[in-house]
Amino acid sequence: FAEAWASKSEEDTMIELRTPRGTLREDNISSKNLTQIVCGVVREIIDAINTEIKDYLSLNPKVSLNAGVVITGGGANLKHIAQVIRFITGMEVRIGNPSDYLEGTNTTQTKDPKYATAVGLLMESVEKEEENKEKPLSEQESLGQDENGEN
Repeated sequence: FAEAWASKSEEDTMIELRTPRGTLREDNISSKNLTQIVCGVVREIIDAINTEIKDYLSLNPKVSLNAGVVITGGGANLKHIAQVIRFITGMEVRIGNPSDYLEGTNTTQTKDPKYATAVGLLMESVEKEEENKEKPLSEQESLGQDENGEN
């Protein structure tokens, strides 16, 4: 319903609000008001992230972020979010697509960036497990692991 950048072309509609349990509330909110609220919060978050990036780069002058920013999670689905981040940070921005890393999948769910973080964590876990299998048994034992790489 809301966007990260308020556009004048969108028509203003009323949005029914629901409680966390799903029951309809008596009050509604206009899509334009919701977008204004979301835009303000998005701007605060991006400004804070941009400040952290600048601070990090000033403390680590040999580091560059030429690849830009990758957005993951459900917020990556927010309309115009990549453009807003690019505008504020001046960095290249792309939406993380988990299906880029999943062989044989091309469904709507695997393309949704809200799953990108989970896929990334699973991939990291698999990589660490593979690294542990390659270590000598004596090193695994010193890490408190048995011969199967388990603790």
